[in-house]
Amino acid sequence: MSRTTILINIIKGLRPAFAEGAPECYIQLEKQCVNADALPWKVFG
Repeated sequence: MSRTTILINIIKGLRPAFAEGAPECYIQLEKQCVNADALPWKVFG
């Protein structure tokens, strides 16, 4: 998959799937990091 395809998919809101057996904490962290809704984001500083 080319960089351009990856970027276009991200802009469309698509994200790669985790491998089967990935720890749930990793999956939840990824979901928080890529959430387009800014309200749940943690504020620091």
